[in-house]
Parts: sequence; C-alpha cells; structure tokens
Amino acid sequence: MDRIVYLSPEGDLLTIAPNGREPAQPLVRRAPSAGSGAVSVSMEAATGPRRLDLSIAYAWPTWSPDGRLVAASRLRVAGNQLEVSVQVVDVATGESRTAYTNDTPGMMAEGTPHYLCWSPDSRSLALLATGPEALTLLVQDLEAVTGAPAVRVAAGAPLFCHWHPEGRALLLHHGDDVVLAPRPFHRTDARQLLASGDGFRVAAFSSDGRRLAYVSAGDGAAGSGGNQLVVAELASGLARRVLEVGHQAAFLWSPNGLELAVADQEDSSAAAYSRLRIVPAEGGPARTLVAETLLAFFWSPDGRRMAWVALDLAEQRVLWKAISTEPRAPIPSSYFFSFQPAAQVLTLLQFFDQYAFSHSLWSPDSSRMVVAGTRQPVDSRRNGHTPTGDRVWVLDPSGVSPPVDLAAGGLAFWSWQ
Repeated sequence: MDRIVYLSPEGDLLTIAPNGREPAQPLVRRAPSAGSGAVSVSMEAATGPRRLDLSIAYAWPTWSPDGRLVAASRLRVAGNQLEVSVQVVDVATGESRTAYTNDTPGMMAEGTPHYLCWSPDSRSLALLATGPEALTLLVQDLEAVTGAPAVRVAAGAPLFCHWHPEGRALLLHHGDDVVLAPRPFHRTDARQLLASGDGFRVAAFSSDGRRLAYVSAGDGAAGSGGNQLVVAELASGLARRVLEVGHQAAFLWSPNGLELAVADQEDSSAAAYSRLRIVPAEGGPARTLVAETLLAFFWSPDGRRMAWVALDLAEQRVLWKAISTEPRAPIPSSYFFSFQPAAQVLTLLQFFDQYAFSHSLWSPDSSRMVVAGTRQPVDSRRNGHTPTGDRVWVLDPSGVSPPVDLAAGGLAFWSWQ
C-alpha cells in the first residue's frame, strides 16, 4: 500500500506515491449506480489534475485500517441545494457509495462537515455530524443490508470518541462523563458510566484494549492544578492516578500501551501547551520530553520517536520537530520543517488527540511524515509577494533528507499500511 491520499486545492480526491516520482491518481474513477448522485472525477493531465465536475468537493479523507477503502465527506451542489454526505470509495476499483447523508447541510467547523473514524476491522464507520442537538455521533455498518440507517450513539457537545481495538465498544467523553458504549450501540441501558471529568478531550483505550485513560478532578479544585491523569483496568475497574496534570491536558497512548505522552498548560490563559511529558501507564516518575510552547504531538507508529509542532514566538514560525522517545539513549531533538499550516491542518492540530486515531501523518514504517501547508515562514508574506499556495510535503523527521514537494493540496494523510 504505502500511499498518500490528499485533497487538491479545488477539493478533488487523489492518491499519490510518497516518492514524488509518479503522477497523482484520481481516487474516484467512475460514477456509482444511477440515482445515487454525480461523483467528481479528476483526470491527470500534463499540467496536473483537471476537474470534470465543479459542483462537487471532498473534505477530510481517511483510510480504512486494511487500506481497501477511503471515506471522505462530500459537498455536492444540485440546483440551489447543498447536499452534505459521507462517501466510501473502493481504492482498487474507484467505485464510490454513499454511507450517510446529512438531514441538514451543516458544518462542524469551517471546512469540516464530519469527523470520520473507522472501526479497527474496517467494517464500521463512526461519524460525527451536525444536527438539531449540535453534534450527533453515529455508527454506520458498511456491511449491513444496503440502505440500513446509521445507529445513533450520542448527541450533544462536547463529544469525543475512541474505538476499542477489537471494535466491540466505543469510549465516549460526552459532556463531563466518560462512558463505555458497547455494541449494539442502540442499547443505552448497556452503557457504563466510568468517571466524570472536564479539562480534557479524548478518553482512550490502550492498544491491547485492557486499559483506558482519562483525566478527572483530583483532590484539588478542577482547573487549579488538581486534575489527575487516570489509568483504569477495563475488566476490574481498578483506577490508578498516574500523573497530576495542568490545564486542558491532552494525552496519547504509546503504540505498545506501556506509556502515555501528556501535554498540558501551566497557565490557564495560554493558547498552547507548555510542556510534553511521558509517564508509565503503571505509574511512576514522569520524564519531560519537551519544555517549550507546542501545539500538538504525534507518536511514530513504532513508538521510537515523537514529532511535535512547536511555536517559535520570537521568529513567528511554526516548526516540526522530532526526538527519540528512548529513555536510555536519547537523541537530541531536531527541527526539520518550518511551515504555515493549511486551514484544515490547523483544525487537525487543534484536535490532534482525536485525529491521531483516524488520520495518519506518519508513514507506516515510521520513517517519514506528510503535511500540507506553505513552506515559507509565517512572517514572510508581504506586499509584492505571490504566495505559492498550500502544498503536500513529505518530510524526513531525522532532518537528513530535504522535504519532498508532492503536489498542490490542502490536506494529506498516509495509509496505515
């Protein structure tokens, strides 16, 4: 597999090899059966992709874990009406089918019609959509009888979710409640309230599914330094406080499930995180990995490196950096790219702890990353300068190889394998 899916500036959906030596390929290659709506098709010409249907644009593509499918939001104008739907595309055939259509054509945020997250078995799609109750979380079984409606899981805001590694449950952070919602999702009486806590976003399972992590108020007042990162055993319910955290903490499990990386703010008025620490899931001393202003961080798939987005406030730059996570033989951090993120990339960075489960910036072998934006520093735009626009870049986190400019595009993600 080892492919990248990306969005052209016009909203076409394409895939490309990461080496930069092959032309991009349109992902959607032919229209579905009659009556299901037109599908945008891009054709690669000598001058680049050429659009055939200007009434359609895609948003936020995401690979299925097995690499066979790509799901994406689609905006289609028919007459004077806007239709917002979720399309699932077969990568091998280019055939597209509608998995879900919004009742009303709303947006969760600018340029973001849905949040999409595949189940680990690539059979189901969890999706957040706008509705009468602000946000609605649904699950669509893609192998169910054609036309079967999506199952409503929860509604309201805030609302974040994470799949159990076996796909048998969703872990929800809904309002202030951390809730385990097992299949079948319509059985609300089977759900289990695990904890209550605010000041964080995504509660998450470990990679083996045996444990889960969330943030709850500690002995001190919430938001005043008393919040605790908690690791709980799913089978026994035994909960362990492993780290006191500051304001608006965000965390990600290591790929092997033995550690958690945690970013937080020591100043409640800060717009970014001030540090990144790693703590053992069993409890024990935490070690500081990053002590600077950062927006987001991402474990490499092999767990041996951490990449993060730093803010150089003095130079007004946004930087990609990376460091080894090995405690015994640390490698000094390296700066490997300075860029201005594309608009949707800023959304991803803002909610990175949710998107880390559904959209991969890392290559499967942990050697490279993909990002969309402009390479120039943010302070270089000035009168008389013509911006090149957002580009898709393949980056070497070690800093040895220069960035590879793949194509014009505003959002790009690597396949999981």
